[in-house]
Amino acid sequence: MSRPRQYATAAERQAAYRQRKTATTITVDRAAVVRLEAALTRLQDATWRALHHGSPLARTLYQCDPVATLDAAVAWMVDCLQADTIDTASGESLGIHIKCSGNDHPNN
Repeated sequence: MSRPRQYATAAERQAAYRQRKTATTITVDRAAVVRLEAALTRLQDATWRALHHGSPLARTLYQCDPVATLDAAVAWMVDCLQADTIDTASGESLGIHIKCSGNDHPNN
């Protein structure tokens, strides 16, 4: 005895397949992914250069994988903010100039 058909027609089967595929797949902008990869590479290269110039921060952040370096940078920033060691308004405690205002933050 054979198993009863789950879908009455090929069109129903195809529609169910497309619905499953849509539920498990995301669509991304290829140019955005390329820019993100380039930014990760620039971060990795800059951190590597700073490491070889003796930067203690680069020593903390540098990882072999660019994504791991980014994760380390984010963790470092979170730790600094929790310890209140960064002047979040100006970045002066680090001797840096932050170019964006509070309105430029993506969560605002």
